Amino acid sequence: MKKTVLFLVAFLMLACESQVHIQLTCKDAITHKPLEGVAVSVQAGLNGDYTKSTAQGTTDAAGFFETFLMIGCPGKCYDIYITYSKEGYQSKKELNVTDGEVLLEQVKP
Repeated sequence: MKKTVLFLVAFLMLACESQVHIQLTCKDAITHKPLEGVAVSVQAGLNGDYTKSTAQGTTDAAGFFETFLMIGCPGKCYDIYITYSKEGYQSKKELNVTDGEVLLEQVKP
């Protein structure tokens, strides 16, 4: 009986952890052409503390970025905060957007 209870508790704790699949394509807001080399920083957390789980990288030649991120659910799942930056473009920040197109605007001279 004791082993069953321990197994059940362990299972419930692990069941609270999940993985989110993030797949985005960064494009120029005017031309809609893919942007290679956009720095993407992904952070997960709650209440302004986005250090619980992180990932980062850059977009490929097709403007594509993909990663998997562990998010916890100790009562509430983490928010996902994503920052995009590329020289010549305005940085962009989004909350809880994990797929689709991201349009970046060029910096005005």
